[in-house]
Amino acid sequence: MRKFTKRAITVLLAIIMVIGIVSPATASGYGPHPFTDVQGGRWYSAAVQYVWETGVMQGVGQNQFAPNRTLTRAEVAAIYFRLVHGRDADATDNRNNPFNDVSATAWYAPYVTWLVNSGLGSGVTANQFEPNRPSTRQEFAVVLYNYAMSTLERTDTGQQSPQWDQFTDKGQLASGSYAALRWLNFNGIITGRTPTTISPNGSLTRAEAATMFARLYLNV
Repeated sequence: MRKFTKRAITVLLAIIMVIGIVSPATASGYGPHPFTDVQGGRWYSAAVQYVWETGVMQGVGQNQFAPNRTLTRAEVAAIYFRLVHGRDADATDNRNNPFNDVSATAWYAPYVTWLVNSGLGSGVTANQFEPNRPSTRQEFAVVLYNYAMSTLERTDTGQQSPQWDQFTDKGQLASGSYAALRWLNFNGIITGRTPTTISPNGSLTRAEAATMFARLYLNV
């Protein structure tokens, strides 16, 4: 992921703390984040402050954000529900889902049901969601792209960044994720893990997810 410069971090934090940036999930007013494992000056520090302040993401307990921990597909579904409806919204969803690996009593069942029925995400097959598997970067990108196009009414004109042609691993992109990765990369929301790799099948970290959310609202 692209690193924030010190100037960018300072400006972003100033906006968050002084003016406040509101996502569809109503701003929480939590104030400065409490995470002892997120020190100032890291490439994801300002983004973590943003998702904490707006309530999009919280910590994992004991004042930890766990920036390098991966996000499961179930956790991604829950994050997007809260992004759209707010953290305190009732997630009860009585609609059926077709996934035989999503128990009706699982904590994530209503979130998965909502995600799929909203059209933002899908299973890995018609009957499998794989809720406990870490989300890949391209899987997360597809949901973020769908959210940007539908909920935020963004426009995709098919443009691509000069960097796009430098990625040697674009052949690993699933057919349904090509447009999402290209658009997100063009708009600076997702960058390569190296100058020549975008790592579509790499497991998504919590720091990367926070950074993509912050860039979506601040840079596009």
